[in-house]
Amino acid sequence: MLKFRITISKEDGEFVYVRVDELKNGEIHFFDLYKTTSQSASSMLILEREKARRGDFYLEVIDNRRKFVLV
Repeated sequence: MLKFRITISKEDGEFVYVRVDELKNGEIHFFDLYKTTSQSASSMLILEREKARRGDFYLEVIDNRRKFVLV
């Protein structure tokens, strides 16, 4: 089963950095990094969490924002 970790870090204003890592064999492998709005990151998390609940993959989320922005 595929395993991913999404880390959201506050940048400035409404922007955040989203880092995606793949977890393989007990190691962390960089997959992607991008800057987006906090609202877009929240929308993406809702979608990815739903996919993980269906069993498509394992998902670990580290959200370093102070508040969750609803869509």
